[in-house]
Amino acid sequence: MRAEDSSSASANLAIFIRKTEWASAGILKVFPADGPSFFARSEDLGDALTIRIAEGGELSLDEAERVAFAMRAYSAERDAMALLARAEHTRHQLSVKLLKKDFPEDARDRALDRLEATGKLSDRRYAEAWLRSRATRRAEGRGKLLAGLLSRGIAGDTARDALEAFFRETDERALCLAAVEKLARTGRSGDKLVMSLIRKGFSLSLARSCIKMRENEENS
Repeated sequence: MRAEDSSSASANLAIFIRKTEWASAGILKVFPADGPSFFARSEDLGDALTIRIAEGGELSLDEAERVAFAMRAYSAERDAMALLARAEHTRHQLSVKLLKKDFPEDARDRALDRLEATGKLSDRRYAEAWLRSRATRRAEGRGKLLAGLLSRGIAGDTARDALEAFFRETDERALCLAAVEKLARTGRSGDKLVMSLIRKGFSLSLARSCIKMRENEENS
């Protein structure tokens, strides 16, 4: 059943269950009397409801709604896994993409919580990979890099921790010097050069220090 169909699932889901079977460990395939079969995690159903629907027969409205939630959560999880197979995502990015597929908030949260718990989704891992990739293409300072992580929905503490780890292995002064060299070649100097470096996320003190180092090298 498609996510957009799930809002009416309690009405259409098979208030009557024809049969169920285990698709894999913890994953139940449910065959309603009407409509297509679907999958749900027994963990989301709970033991009592898993046993109940395994017996087949008519479900109460409350049972049907709980089954519909489990179906939506598992469908959201599978869609999120397909996206992660193509590229790392932040939790925020995945939530936005699942919302565009009409998954409700509770299903998105359950799916993403599970992916985080199993290590398949990690904002910290995304942040570290993004910082490494960014450094190979652009010379930017802490301020700009932190803003980039935050704009991707990464929590402040996670972003700052990843940034600290990154700069334990990366010399920010070297990045600033590279930025000075590149900007100087475009003709920028003086206050314009300083402001350009600040916009790239370098502190005022570091920007001035690196400009001074380049001037000393040129004059030596």
